[in-house]
Amino acid sequence: HLHIVTGPGSAVFRAMGNVGNEFIYHSLRIAGLALGIGSAILLMGANATALIVGLSCGSAAAAIVYLIHNQRKLALRTGALFSGILLPGFAAYPLAAALLLVWQASLPAAFGRWETLAVLSLFGITYSALWSVITWHQLRAGERQRVRALLVRFANSVSNSLLKLFPKWRIT
Repeated sequence: HLHIVTGPGSAVFRAMGNVGNEFIYHSLRIAGLALGIGSAILLMGANATALIVGLSCGSAAAAIVYLIHNQRKLALRTGALFSGILLPGFAAYPLAAALLLVWQASLPAAFGRWETLAVLSLFGITYSALWSVITWHQLRAGERQRVRALLVRFANSVSNSLLKLFPKWRIT
């Protein structure tokens, strides 16, 4: 997640002709991975779990340092990075954890493949609906207006396409 969030910052610097900023991130990633894996092996021993923890922590730390570096280099508040970029994205994790707990508490382990697929689909729809509500509440008024306009255009486009495919559906 954090690695993906670094993309827009890298794109801004590329657009400004500052491709050297890319090397800062790659250097941070190499250092972060080395420190993360090394620390995990020292703490947990040489095993697959240590490798996974080291890779995850090292990559996450490198991405956070790079994001903070970009904010400072662009003269933007570091607090805005957390409140406006990272926190809204991380709001998905508690929702997913809550649904996982509901899944584990309420479903028998002996479900067959098709039953599991059906319940998983319901959980996916529930997650999408709840995440849409959470996201909607994180938007500012102007952003909500733009989303409404996009949704209206999308609905009109879908309805026009369906009417072209099925002209008998047109209400006269």
